[in-house]
Amino acid sequence: MGTREISSLSVEEHNEKLIASLEPGDIVKFRRVPIHWHFVLYIGNGQVNHLVGPTHFSSSNMIRECGIIGQVASEIREDKFSVAALGDKGVKVPLDENKKKKDQKEILKLAKKKIGRAPYNLFKDNCEHHVNELVYDSKESSQVETGFTILGAIFVGLGFISTALFAWMKRSSRQKAAREIEIEEDNFTENTLSVLSETAHLEDDEILMAKQSCRSMRHQYR
Repeated sequence: MGTREISSLSVEEHNEKLIASLEPGDIVKFRRVPIHWHFVLYIGNGQVNHLVGPTHFSSSNMIRECGIIGQVASEIREDKFSVAALGDKGVKVPLDENKKKKDQKEILKLAKKKIGRAPYNLFKDNCEHHVNELVYDSKESSQVETGFTILGAIFVGLGFISTALFAWMKRSSRQKAAREIEIEEDNFTENTLSVLSETAHLEDDEILMAKQSCRSMRHQYR
């Protein structure tokens, strides 16, 4: 059963075919939003074990209630596959070859034992942490790690942009100041030569040469 074959099916047909291909102890994920997946452990007979996460939020304290800061009360429970799916198509998570998978009986026994109230934290105790701890005894979350990598890249990028912008502004400020000084010096030269031309009766070509000499000396000693 390939991805193309299953992708054209309705959500219900897709998940029915997926369930038929699963073994107890397999991990399945459902895309909730473009950057977030919900992870569950398939335990057989169309049932899953999962950390449901927070479900009730108030606009005044959503950051804390989402488990972004601190921990919030949540629940590990068994549900029908369709209940956990919430209308989304499931995707079987491939076995991590770099980790040792526990024995199936051990996985299911621990999953049963953990049913009940449980803390939830987006970064330390989310649904992916839960299933990885059951299957591999490794409390990790790839989507949290990916999120931190993306945030790190964004902050580094912003750092480079800020540094470049500051350097450009500083350079522009210096150039503007230098230009203003040059204009002031040109005005002073013009006024000085104007007075000299009236008192010393300088010719136009002599005035031009004097201006050029002043500019040359100014750049030489700047």
